[in-house]
Amino acid sequence: MQRAKAPEITQEIERRISRRVYEDELPSCRALAAEFQVARQTLTEALRPLVKTGLLLPARRNGIGIDRTRLRHGKLVVVTADVAHPVVRMEAAGLLKQIAIDGFEPCLLGRDWIEGGHGELPSDTVGMLFINSALTVEAAEYLDRIGMPFVSCNQLPSYPRIHVMGFDNLASCRILAEEVVAAGYRRFGVFFSGHLEGYNDLLRSNILRLKRQLGIPHEIYDDVVLDWRENTTVLFRRTLEFMAQHHSHPEVLFCFCALSEECVAMLDAAEFGVPDTMTVLAMGPESGAVSSRILTFRGLISYGEFWLHGYQLLREAVFTPEMNRVKRLLIQKFEFNMSLLKTKQEVPL
Repeated sequence: MQRAKAPEITQEIERRISRRVYEDELPSCRALAAEFQVARQTLTEALRPLVKTGLLLPARRNGIGIDRTRLRHGKLVVVTADVAHPVVRMEAAGLLKQIAIDGFEPCLLGRDWIEGGHGELPSDTVGMLFINSALTVEAAEYLDRIGMPFVSCNQLPSYPRIHVMGFDNLASCRILAEEVVAAGYRRFGVFFSGHLEGYNDLLRSNILRLKRQLGIPHEIYDDVVLDWRENTTVLFRRTLEFMAQHHSHPEVLFCFCALSEECVAMLDAAEFGVPDTMTVLAMGPESGAVSSRILTFRGLISYGEFWLHGYQLLREAVFTPEMNRVKRLLIQKFEFNMSLLKTKQEVPL
């Protein structure tokens, strides 16, 4: 078992009490410290927030008692960029179910909660989770002002003072890049339609750093600057226009998003002059070619699983509000048919 930290232990003990794993009292402190592989001091720190709320009663001679009437209840609000999107609703179903199992009332809101001046949160809201690039700087500042615990499932570079659950994009890009370089390709670019302020700039700086580490030259197509406020189709168009204007195209273009039919059609449009030698690796539902120009890959961690990790961090923030701001990054590994890329073009190193 990986060594746990105090906030993780706090929320896990509360969860076990809620699910009646522990009925009237906790196991001994010695047993809990051994299970979580922590010192007694760390365990004491973890129990302190639950004692403070009255959920735990440490005064009993034979152990630490439990007062179930002090279990925390209320709404946990999940905010998404597009509350009506069928994929979002499908992926979020497991998250909302988990919130309900843990004794909270799940509430799904759209981005209009932010754009409408934040609106009125339910009075019994205890925490908020932002998914699908829903968080803005203005919303983060507002929630900090009112003392509402919240977690973003995306990094927000322009407002770093938040709890973040994200993907380690540098590590993820490295996984794809190393496979592509091993296949004989030396020139690759990246397209990512991030819709959080500063996120595209962060990804671009990470890609340039990765290229330096791999000894891959910086190309003109690496310098395209994208506006996070525009939609994916517009951003893809601007990327292809930039490449055409500067006559600079990679051999492989990583697209860390799914491409719409309109985007796919642009690859064959004469106005963009995309050469036949450019292969596009785009995120898709399954591995395999979706057109003569595109290979799809998929992440092995689904959005639903990813959001559950964010919810775990939110629980820690709710039960330990004084904890330092945390940034946790998962490494997303990918699945795609590498042989399809190899048979498309063989380029010696």
